[in-house]
Parts: sequence; structure tokens; C-alpha cells
Amino acid sequence: ELKTKPSQHSVMELRRAGAVTIGQDQATSVVYGMPKVAGEMGAVQQQLPIGQIAGEILKTAAKPPSRSRVSSFSAAS
Repeated sequence: ELKTKPSQHSVMELRRAGAVTIGQDQATSVVYGMPKVAGEMGAVQQQLPIGQIAGEILKTAAKPPSRSRVSSFSAAS
């Protein structure tokens, strides 16, 4: 069983709710503990070098939301 922290569970909750989740990769992490466990538990969809995360966020934000994400957001509101 993986040792997890509340923040890792929060990332998983966001992912289950339809959020795009990104974690920092091992090569660019000073301490890789939390990103590693979040990745192992499936809470992050991608692990990227720190220098690529902002660009990926901008690229993702520029995409129109998927219909399922809009529907689940509307239903929860």
C-alpha cells in the first residue's frame, strides 16, 4: 500500500472530477516524493519537466472544455 498525504488525495479528487492533472517529473525535482506517489496512485495524467508545465497548462486552458466536463460542472453547481 502506498503511503499518501492529504494533498495527493486532493489531486486524485480533482482528477476524478474531470480536472487535468500534471505533476513534476523526477529529473527536474529536487525532492521527488510527493510527485512520485501522486503518479503511482494515478492522480496525475502527465509528469513533465518543470520548464514545460506552464506551457502545458496554457495549452490545456486554450482548449474548449469537453462536453462531459461541462455537464458534470453544471450538475454540481
